[in-house]
Amino acid sequence: TETGIFNSGPTVNLGGGTLTNAGIMSPGGSGVPSTTTVTGNYVQSATGRLAIDADWISGQSDKLAISGTAKLAGTVFVNPLNFPTTAASGLTRTFTIVTANGGITNNGLTAPNTAPVTYSLLQPDANTLDLKAAINFAGLD
Repeated sequence: TETGIFNSGPTVNLGGGTLTNAGIMSPGGSGVPSTTTVTGNYVQSATGRLAIDADWISGQSDKLAISGTAKLAGTVFVNPLNFPTTAASGLTRTFTIVTANGGITNNGLTAPNTAPVTYSLLQPDANTLDLKAAINFAGLD
């Protein structure tokens, strides 16, 4: 298992090259929704994990803004911030987690569900990847 963690800052300047993630990519590190601009291409392998902070109150999340292409496999893991603690079944948020000017190819990227949240990945257009998160506390009493 790949275990390297890349806590990226606001910009990863590749000069048009390619960043390949086979470990953990965490835009801005953990705990605060941040955007990392990648000047080049981004490839996430089947062992790669994209760690996303998602704030349920503000609706903001981590995001990779890629100037080139994105080829995505592996997994999205969500660190929920300001998560509701009372029954909020039916509460849904959609977070934009990747944009790529050259287009996004989903090569099997998944977002595993948790007990209270069902996740799905949506691609509203060729250049955007959204994470839809729906709370369902029903049956967790």
